[in-house]
Formats: sequence, C-alpha cells, structure tokens
Amino acid sequence: MNQANPGTVCLFDVSFTDANTGTAVGDGGTILRTTDGGNTWSPQTSGTTKTLYSVSFTDANNGTICGFELGGTGIILRTTDGGTAWIEQTSYSLPQGANSFYAVSFSDANTGTIVGDAGIILQTTNGGEQWNSQPTVAFNYLYGVSFTDANTGTAVGYENPDGTILRTTDGGNSWIRQSSGIGDPFSGLNFFGVHFVNSNIGTLVGQEGIILRTTDGGENWTQQTADTTDWLYAVHFTDENHGTAVGFLEGKIVNTTDGGQNWSVHSSGATGLFGVYFTGNNTGTVVGNDGAILRTTDGGQSWTPQTSGTINQLRAVWFADTNTGTVVGDLGTILRTRDAGQTWVSQTSGVSELLLGVSFTDPSNGTAVGQLGTILTTTDGGQTWARAESGTNQDLYSVSFTDVNTATAVGAFGAILATAAQGSTPTPTPTVSPTVTPTPSGTPTTTPTPSARPRVTPRPRPTPHPRPTPPR
Repeated sequence: MNQANPGTVCLFDVSFTDANTGTAVGDGGTILRTTDGGNTWSPQTSGTTKTLYSVSFTDANNGTICGFELGGTGIILRTTDGGTAWIEQTSYSLPQGANSFYAVSFSDANTGTIVGDAGIILQTTNGGEQWNSQPTVAFNYLYGVSFTDANTGTAVGYENPDGTILRTTDGGNSWIRQSSGIGDPFSGLNFFGVHFVNSNIGTLVGQEGIILRTTDGGENWTQQTADTTDWLYAVHFTDENHGTAVGFLEGKIVNTTDGGQNWSVHSSGATGLFGVYFTGNNTGTVVGNDGAILRTTDGGQSWTPQTSGTINQLRAVWFADTNTGTVVGDLGTILRTRDAGQTWVSQTSGVSELLLGVSFTDPSNGTAVGQLGTILTTTDGGQTWARAESGTNQDLYSVSFTDVNTATAVGAFGAILATAAQGSTPTPTPTVSPTVTPTPSGTPTTTPTPSARPRVTPRPRPTPHPRPTPPR
C-alpha cells in the first residue's frame, strides 16, 4: 500500500462518496485523496497550514472542509472539481468570541452547516457563496437527558461558566434554556444527571453535592440539601418521592423517601460511582470504578457488592425488569444479568470505545452510546450488538428512550441526536432557541476526571479556550 501519510500527520476526518472515492483531512493543512478505495492516497494543495478538522463531500466533485489554527482564526475551503483546486470561502460573520470551526455537514451540493466554538452555527444554501450565522446559546457539554414522553425532555450539562438546563416540548425540534435559580456559592457548577418522573416533576444533580428539584417542568428549580460535597453524577426516581443519586469522587450514595425534603448519605465502599437504576422503591443497582456493582433490596439502607468479572470502569446501568439488567463501561464493556445480578455475563460489543450511557425499552431492545459518537443497538437482549451511524464524532454521554422507536442522545459540544426508530440513523436536532445573548467564553473551572486512570483521548483536538474535562 502506498501511503501518502507515513504516520507523522494526525488525520481527523474522512469523507467517501462511493466505495473508491474519498478525501481525508488533518494537521498542517493536509488533504489526501483516494480513488481506489484507500489503497493509495495522493496529497492535494490546500493553500493553508491550519489544522483541518472536518470534510463533507456530496458527490465526487463537490466538497467542503473546515478547521482552524490554535489561537488564530477558522478556515472554510471549497472544491467543485474533486480537490484539484481548493478555494477559501470568507463570506460569513461570527458571534463575539468565536473563531474556530469543528465540523461541517452537507446534505446536497448547495446546503450545508458548519458548527464551532462559542455556539457557532453557519448555514449555506448556495454551496458556500454565502454563509449565514444562526443565533444560538453557547454551551460545551451535555451530560444527562431525561424524556417522559416523545415530546417532553430535559438535558443538563455545562455551559461556561455555569451549569446549563435545556428543555424541549416538541420532541427536540427546539430547546429552551432554563434558569437554575442558584447563585453564589453554587454558581459555576456543572450539572451531570437528571431524571423526571413525569412532565413536571424532576431532579438534577451535580458538582459539590448540588441537588435541584422542579415541580413545574423546570420553570422553577428549588435547591435541596444532602450532607455531602461529593460530585453527584447520576440520579434515578421510581416515583415522586423515592430517589437515589450517586457520587463519583467519594462513592457516596444519597437517597430520599420524601421527594428530596430529606436526603440520607451512605458510603458505598467504592472509589467512585457513575450509574444508578431502581426498578422499585426498594430494589436498585449502582455501578462505578474498578468494575464495582452494588445491589440494594431495602431502599438503599444497605448495599451488597456483586461480582462483575471486570476491573474496567462501569459507566451506566439499566434494568428492564427486576431481574434483567445491562451495564456498560470502558473498552466497550457490556455486562448482562438475568438473575438480578447474582451472575453477570460479558457480552461482545465489537468496539473498544468507552460506553457511557445505556437505555432499554424492554428486555430485548436496547441502545448504548459512548465515545466518539458510538451508538450500539440490540434487539435480542444483547446477544448481538450492531453499530448505528450517529453522524457525529463527539462523545455521547446519555441516551433516553420513551418507546422502542423514539430516543434522544446528548454529548460533548452540545451534541443532541434524535432517532425515530431504534437502530436507525440519528439526526442532529436544532440548537437552543436564542433566548440568551451569547457572551465570550471565559476560563471555566476545570472538572477533574473521576478516575485514577487517565481519560482516553484517541483523537487530539486542540481548542482555543480551556474547557472542563468531561467527567466520563
């Protein structure tokens, strides 16, 4: 094989229009072209030394590339002759504080979208002769999502410099930012997990043990108190009153039986916990570091360790009924139980990425999401898992199904994906409605990775502003 890239240049994206014809882009303005299915690659002249992060071709001739240089400005390149000539496009304006392009996607030769930092969304309908900036709210990471029906959902995460809450009532076609109502000393905290028991009543959790409760669909949030400063990562309620949250710095488990008026704190014995799921007021499972799985049958008063058979970090858990559950974690780990956790059996995921979220609608039909846009689906209880095309390379942290066909996944850089059929290709949903004027990004408080082991970063992607390390 004649390789134009001997391994000294990082390549970040590739676009094929058929089995033979493709283009790859990367560091230093690198553009490579193949017409024989990747057996050989030929360099093309980009005219720039900026890093090129994304490429989108709609046919063999028409393609667009975007990227940026660290500390500098973004760049958009366009070809109409298969890359023989690349022309820089400059007909656009950017919101204040924005200068970097991360991804581009064209649906046909004329219609495309570019996204970037500080909430950049550029759209064109004439092949890039003119790019129009769409007003948005800038946000960085969405960690948790909870839908109560096909239309009504809430996502939470981090938006420099504060936590963010987003709400949709039309199935994700539009998202409205909600105010948490909290101030100092809790301003600037990340929100990690959220769970609604119906369209009105929900609870979110986050840094420093923060817990917020709403009874009106997020119009107002009330702070609740638990005697812990552990960073609470996940929360699950079985009804309006009974709920449990877990922490990933100290492995604390907090639970309530009165809708959060009082929270009890328990030590799990684990070094950190990431996922929690209850099938009833008394019966629940939590998962975390070093393959930890704990089970309670008395509403969280006591927890019994179970044998997972792995030392990998376990990131999320879901039970379809009292006995049948699935756990996902690092290095593509998927575990399955059919006897309430007395035995956990490893399943073949076919991937090595971190799996960060899982959701089942019944014992057979489930979906897992994770690193680099990974989406896996099963229709046979995990005997086989198939990869679904997500259309993004951003980490996906959480997924919520309301029925076997309707789901939403959220992730890094504000990624929100929706699907109308389990296993079908998800589609990006529109960004947050412009209810808040974007402001220049500041320097956020760094979020430490909740693990003794470093977070895997298979794709180096420098960013012009410091960003918090996702806690996954």
